[in-house]
Amino acid sequence: MPVGGTTSGFGFRSQVATASQPTARVPVIPVPFETKLSRHRFALMQATLDCVRAPDADRASFGAALAQALDLMSEFHPLRDSVPDRFALAKVAMVALASCGQVMPGPLTPEISARLRPFIDSLAQPSVAGKDPLKLSQRNNHQLFGGVILLLWSGLVDADAHREEGLARIARFVATIDDDGLFPSETVRGASAAWYCNLAVMMLTTAQWIGRCQGQAPFEEEILRRAVTGLASVVAAPDRLHKSARANMYPHAEHGTNPFNLDMRFLHGYHSSRHYMTWVPIYCALYPGATLPDVLTGRMTEDLFPMGNEFCGGFADAIIPPVTTLT
Repeated sequence: MPVGGTTSGFGFRSQVATASQPTARVPVIPVPFETKLSRHRFALMQATLDCVRAPDADRASFGAALAQALDLMSEFHPLRDSVPDRFALAKVAMVALASCGQVMPGPLTPEISARLRPFIDSLAQPSVAGKDPLKLSQRNNHQLFGGVILLLWSGLVDADAHREEGLARIARFVATIDDDGLFPSETVRGASAAWYCNLAVMMLTTAQWIGRCQGQAPFEEEILRRAVTGLASVVAAPDRLHKSARANMYPHAEHGTNPFNLDMRFLHGYHSSRHYMTWVPIYCALYPGATLPDVLTGRMTEDLFPMGNEFCGGFADAIIPPVTTLT
């Protein structure tokens, strides 16, 4: 039976409402904050891909999707200050910046940069100023992602200060890589440990791609190769992560609470319309001829979806072609 109709759950009309007793209104369930942002981010990613595939086509859909994303930034940035909410907004900023770079080569227009600048400026505040350096989000992928966004922003608006802060954050994260090619801030995430190791590789690959487009690599190529090798090692032998994963710090709700049952679903398929191996074709474009371990790529041959993810800045097909410009 359709939701919101006048028929009761048992298939007959309710006789409760009368002329003197108005029918009660069905409460409107608000769309969760992250869900709302997620829908608009994906719409902008898709509109960007459409423009890259057909450069001469009408860009009205892209313009509308970008305007909606910028409206969300303006609406929610002053009101949301929790770590999850700011991370969700950072993903909007990443997609907006990357989309502009892919569709509109050259510096950001004054209007677009003005809409994004308040959030970018707040993101660029030194991560240790007035904050707890022991807090996980002050040293994990949140800081790395912030660095990647600042790096991308600096290339689109020629902002040296933001670039330096972005490079500093990336450098701090990269410096934590251990002898196994893993990052301790990600391996403590319980059932999500392998998932976050993959996320770190995705962000580092994105940073290297942006650096390639800007003419300066943000860190040594060997770091990324070590991180990829480290990721492959724990996918092949998940028990290698058990010692650190047992700390069980903030596992993703969808991955479960058992730190010894690592979630490996990032290796194949789509999750909320995002492909978490989107970094693979970008990595291969960065290093032509590079061979990735089959344990990472073996399950991707059955994927029928285009590879896209906010952490990479959109769809790989829009990022990699020669027409793509991030500076």
